[in-house]
Amino acid sequence: MVGRRLCVLLVALTLCCCFLPGVQGSCPSKCNRHGTCGSDNTCTCFPGYTGYDCNSRACPKGAPWVDFATGQDSVRSVAQECSNRGFCNRSSGKCECDEGFAGPACERLQLCRINCNGHGKCLSMRAMAATKNDYNLIYSATYDTPWDADRIYGCVCDHGYTGADCSLRQCPYGDDPISTGQVDEVQSVSCLCNGCTGTFTLSFRGETTRPLDGNVDTAATLKAALEDLITIRGVSVSLNGGTTLCDSDGVSAMITFTYEHGDVPALVIGSSLSGGTSSLTVETDGTQAAYGPTPPLTVRGTKEWLECSGRGTCNTLLGLCACATGFGPSDGLGGSGNILDCGYYSGSGLTTCAGIFGSVTRCYNHGRCQGAPLYQCLCDEGFGGYDCSQPQCPTGRAWVEEAATNNVAHNSIVQCSNAGLCNSAGTCRCLTGFEGAACNRMSCPTSNGAVCNNRGTCRTLRELAALTPTATFTAAGFVYGSDPNALSTWDADMAQGCYCDKVPLDRGKNVRYSGYSCAKTPCPSGDDPWTTNQVDEVQTVSCSADGGSFTLSFRGETTLPIAFSASASAVKFALERLLTITSVSVSFATGAVACSSAGNAMRVTFYSPSGDLPLLSISSATLTHSTATVATNVVPTTQGTKEDAMLPKPLAKSLAVLMIVPIPGDCNFEQKYTVAMSMDEKTLIPMTTVKLDAMKGLVKGLAHARCKTQLGEYKQRIQSLLQRPQHLKEFAGHVERVQSLKSKQKALAKNTNVLDDLRSVQESYKEETEAVDAFVASRVGEMTQQLDANIQRLDEQVLQLHNQLQGGLFVDASHFEDPSAVKSELESVKQRLTQLDELSKQYTEYQTLFNLMPFKYLNLQATQEHFATVNAEEQSKDAAVAFKDAYALHKKLSNDVTAVLKDRTAEFKLNIPTPWYPGILFTLEDLVAYDVLDMKDLVGEMSAAASGEAQIEASLQKVKHGWDQMEFTCVSYREQNDVFIMGSLEDILMLLEDNQVSFQTMMGSRFVMGVKVEVERSSKRLSLLSDTLDEWISCQRSWMYLETIFCAEDIQKQLPVEAQKFALVDRNLKTTMLRTKSNPSVIRSVEGGPELLDKFRMSNRLLEEIHKSLEDYLKTKRMAFPRFYFLSNDELLEILKLLHPQAVVVVDRVVRKVLVKTVAALSVVLVESMAVRDVLVEAVVALSVVLVESMAVRDVLVESVATVPTAAVWWRLCSCSWRPWSR
Repeated sequence: MVGRRLCVLLVALTLCCCFLPGVQGSCPSKCNRHGTCGSDNTCTCFPGYTGYDCNSRACPKGAPWVDFATGQDSVRSVAQECSNRGFCNRSSGKCECDEGFAGPACERLQLCRINCNGHGKCLSMRAMAATKNDYNLIYSATYDTPWDADRIYGCVCDHGYTGADCSLRQCPYGDDPISTGQVDEVQSVSCLCNGCTGTFTLSFRGETTRPLDGNVDTAATLKAALEDLITIRGVSVSLNGGTTLCDSDGVSAMITFTYEHGDVPALVIGSSLSGGTSSLTVETDGTQAAYGPTPPLTVRGTKEWLECSGRGTCNTLLGLCACATGFGPSDGLGGSGNILDCGYYSGSGLTTCAGIFGSVTRCYNHGRCQGAPLYQCLCDEGFGGYDCSQPQCPTGRAWVEEAATNNVAHNSIVQCSNAGLCNSAGTCRCLTGFEGAACNRMSCPTSNGAVCNNRGTCRTLRELAALTPTATFTAAGFVYGSDPNALSTWDADMAQGCYCDKVPLDRGKNVRYSGYSCAKTPCPSGDDPWTTNQVDEVQTVSCSADGGSFTLSFRGETTLPIAFSASASAVKFALERLLTITSVSVSFATGAVACSSAGNAMRVTFYSPSGDLPLLSISSATLTHSTATVATNVVPTTQGTKEDAMLPKPLAKSLAVLMIVPIPGDCNFEQKYTVAMSMDEKTLIPMTTVKLDAMKGLVKGLAHARCKTQLGEYKQRIQSLLQRPQHLKEFAGHVERVQSLKSKQKALAKNTNVLDDLRSVQESYKEETEAVDAFVASRVGEMTQQLDANIQRLDEQVLQLHNQLQGGLFVDASHFEDPSAVKSELESVKQRLTQLDELSKQYTEYQTLFNLMPFKYLNLQATQEHFATVNAEEQSKDAAVAFKDAYALHKKLSNDVTAVLKDRTAEFKLNIPTPWYPGILFTLEDLVAYDVLDMKDLVGEMSAAASGEAQIEASLQKVKHGWDQMEFTCVSYREQNDVFIMGSLEDILMLLEDNQVSFQTMMGSRFVMGVKVEVERSSKRLSLLSDTLDEWISCQRSWMYLETIFCAEDIQKQLPVEAQKFALVDRNLKTTMLRTKSNPSVIRSVEGGPELLDKFRMSNRLLEEIHKSLEDYLKTKRMAFPRFYFLSNDELLEILKLLHPQAVVVVDRVVRKVLVKTVAALSVVLVESMAVRDVLVEAVVALSVVLVESMAVRDVLVESVATVPTAAVWWRLCSCSWRPWSR
């Protein structure tokens, strides 16, 4: 079959030979109008386009996150598409960034995921440095010049929250109540105001006071304003030099932080003082206050500011402290109170450290006890907490942090490198895109779980710099991160990228896969078969030796040792085994061996690769010479001139079929070939023969190797499928293997279809697969019965243990004093339970393999079950049943054990959890250990808040779903196919009104805070929609009225300005309605914000102006002919619109109103005749003519005269003028 494939290749090559060199005379596809065509028929693309024919969109470029080095300690000097962290969509020209990266060019690393969980701000490192004195931003530094200033974003958590994504609660901080001899922080706010006015504010840890009037406010006012901040629990304020905060001589307000301990950040002034002379300053850290008779000194606080006051363990899930024995809530000053900071000691004096381990050791054997008087644990590395019981997570260099000094960051060593969360087990849970025990490494790109698409290895920037390729395909050996303290190379061992593997198709060039994720396969290349008068590269290798061996190297690849006596074919074989060489020929100048004692020359001719190639290198370290010195050399003989260009596309595809190597879809092959049948056959045949001979050898070797490998894989899989296990455990493993092989069957079949030689193996595989399926189907019923029997037996054993625990030693209260015997029995029961638990898990896996519903081992459930899987309602029912049984049992047996059981079940029943928010995994046992049951009121309140918030979220989703389904109804206007108007809006307005009421209810709920931003956003969006619909309806109503008026040319001529305004409104409305017809979604109509609303408001303003101008116009006509006051606007406009208003029907309809109660009509002679030019005059002239000539109208006049005897009408007609008079 390989022979048949070779025939196909021969035909393909022969057909290619029909496409001979010619001058096309223009660029491919004329550069698709996205570039200019050069004199060499090559496209130069416009910005934003790329490709040989400029038909692909180029994506934005940015400094790469990871790349080869361009020099020592230089990586980011050459911009790359999507910054090497995203895929470029060639259709849209937009980057599709990897998770965690954002921006048009994927230039931003977003460490603030899920919007910091709504408990913080996402800031760049530049913004962190610029935002001074926030809760976690206390340094006065800038971060402007480093390359990552605007590229790495992290969370700055709100007060009370912490963690890389602000998902953890912060426990209260306080002063260690055991330590003494420390002082509070005292700061001075000095104000001078001589003839000035205005206010100022003070900020502390991100919170700002209300405006303060220095000429009016006093010390009490300042104290109240500061204590209103959530970041300050309490201060005392005294004024030095006056009674108000400011005066003309200056006043210093001395502020003592009585509850915020330690060296606290300085207050920040925001001044709006103006006029006169003014000055506002803050003094701290021992400096002297600015004003006062005797300006006092400020004081730097020395009290501890420790989490849980250093005497408790913080539960970051709840933000609560679990205090050490003898420590409890304080008043913030060391006394008893209600602040859960462990800052109050109720004992008479400490005598030992916490964390008893065994009978002697303290600090849980993870640290040493400092001793009297503080008795603090100094923990070993990896442990923390007041008793060293908390495992600490691994630490690494911070990915994101506030700059401590100007333009210096990433020097802090922090837990999880600020790119992950630390759990209670001391393990980092890394954010997506980071890896390592401390989340200290940026992960390489992954596609469907395959790192670097399984085409490369993950390397750090330091490693990639050393591997940077040169023109000769050797490693440049650059160093990135040569100075560990350099600011620009802090990520040398933290950022990782793909180092792509070599492509087997293009062996002669040592080409690798490309792209930031190694997803791109380079196009095959070689000599252009249609060019002539070119030569191959020839190099001569000289060797003088009579023993040993040598090696040859080319483009970073080295041959196996070649014996000095090797033949020309052996040297050729060794060279062609290199990945960098495809085809060469080797000949010797003399003799039949490579090296001789007199010296020999090996002539190496390169067929592939082609072009001007680098020299071979020879290693003679293992060569020997018995009579002289070993001598070797390599010199160029003939410089290669053949091209190294891409293969024509048809030929490349043929090669891809045979070599099982995909030709990438983005390979652009220049079409330089035109049909020319006049070339001499003698020129074609030798050229074709040479090329075919080279390709035959390549295809034959590749096809044979691939067939052999593929056949071995099939044999291995068939062998595993022939097994027929009889026991349950082996059968379950067999089923798992069968399912695994089935999942890989498509990939195997795809490779099989490439080579017809494997077809028989494929058919055999299918037959064996069917036989395996039949075996599984025949035995699964029997094995299921066996599995059910085993499960039933296991459950019975659990019940036996349960019954065992209800008798004997376990109900004998006499063993309370010496429970060693009971403990021994319990250990035995525990071991047996562990064995049964392992069996239950194994049986559950078997049931999953057999597609059965897993059995629920209710008798094995315990409080160790993950809290996220606990069903609160079922637990409540089970607790009620257990309490009832315990009560009945105690009533029946009435012993000490049943009494304890009754009390415990009653206690557990009272503390059954209510609905909860699923977050970090924890167990019920963990909660009990955290003393959650002592805080059930607080937990209950939090649970109620979570339930209320969940209900609001559900309502919000319901509202969103309703609007996603709601669409406008567009109907044709006057049966026109391209003009539409809005249909009924009743359903839309009803839904809008209902939802607005719902949002008012949500905003009034006390549980709305968690989703307030989303509720406000949705509410504003509906308000915008409501306003837009009001303006839309009004515009459409006015347009429909005026459209019939301004369609008349006479009206347009008489009101040209208004006609232009109406044309603008007409165009806007029709365009909007056409867009609405194509996309009738109601809610999407306001996706662009107030744009549509502004457009309709402008249209309505224009329509109002048109209405006013129209009224003025009609008023002038009525003043010219007062009888028109009897006509409505519509009737008068109907007359004015007529170009030839001789229609009897119009006259008959309006004449009665015009002539009603007319008692006389006089004709007077005017001074001169008037030409009939106005449409109104023309209409009246026509009216008079019809009145005279129409019998029907004459009868009407007779009836009018009969009805009104005094009526008289005189008409006088003139051919050139008409002169009416009436009274």
